[in-house]
Amino acid sequence: MTKTIYTLLLTAVSATAFAQKALPAQLNLKGDFAGSPIVLKLNNIQNNISGTSEHKKVMRPVKGTATATEEGYTIHLKEPGNNQYDGQFHMVYNPVSKEAKGWWKANNQPTWDTVKYTLKVIK
Repeated sequence: MTKTIYTLLLTAVSATAFAQKALPAQLNLKGDFAGSPIVLKLNNIQNNISGTSEHKKVMRPVKGTATATEEGYTIHLKEPGNNQYDGQFHMVYNPVSKEAKGWWKANNQPTWDTVKYTLKVIK
């Protein structure tokens, strides 16, 4: 019983700590994506996210949402789907470390591998 109360209290404190580190209005992230750099430029993060992904000189619009969690913020982004390389990004952004870890999966290419990535905030 004590362990359960402690776990619940720790969870509430962790969620509160992340809630105090709110997402910025804009977020630019960069990292390795299957051996090539990728840049995500995200706007309007507190509401419905819009922005772009740029990989191998191909820029695609993205739209999505962010939800506060114990680990930080879960961000889901979708590219439109009218390009063979479009897909969905799923990540957890940690506002303390300013790092996002997640995966991407192609929309219409079931044989393609899921790409795991770590992105860091850039200016």
